[in-house]
Amino acid sequence: YQSVCYTDEDLLWIPVCEYHRSWAEAIDEHVQQDTRPKRALVLGGGGYSFPKWLVSARPDVSVEVVEIDPQITEIAREWFFLDTLIDRVGEDRITIIEDDAWKVLQNTHDTFDIIVNDVFSKNRPLGPLTTDQGARIIRDRLKPEGIYISNVRTPLEGKGAQVLKETQASFEQVFDHVRVIYERPENPRTIGNNCLIAWRDE
Repeated sequence: YQSVCYTDEDLLWIPVCEYHRSWAEAIDEHVQQDTRPKRALVLGGGGYSFPKWLVSARPDVSVEVVEIDPQITEIAREWFFLDTLIDRVGEDRITIIEDDAWKVLQNTHDTFDIIVNDVFSKNRPLGPLTTDQGARIIRDRLKPEGIYISNVRTPLEGKGAQVLKETQASFEQVFDHVRVIYERPENPRTIGNNCLIAWRDE
């Protein structure tokens, strides 16, 4: 189970998942709608739900998506309307990189206006990006006015909750602002897609 999308033609690019909708609101609040082109790096393709929203809703943004599994991308092309979107907006707006997200972050010297982390294996978030080293690398790959958004899939209490606390603490060391939006605060022992958002003062 990787992703979900609407099939009605008028809704193809609208985020279905609550945490994707929270991400969309955060980007619209943080990133000004101006004529300056912006670059986004999305770690984890899945059904390409969020990259599709970024490209369709934000004409000022070009997106690079890192997806390690080419079969997942083929599923997105065939069943999740990825090729339909590419045909509409052009191949220059969305670039697919078949590689390991952590390696890409370590090896690139590019900087981005938006970095989105939607990589996890089962219920485990991308390991290095929960650490102090991961937070510093994200800071170095973001432009000064950039924003980082991550899915930290954990409960809020009990076993596994420590991952979210440690991740938040790591990012608070290197970013001026860190905000967490909890998916299931009413059920704190249930695993949820918690949104961690970090940015610096310009």
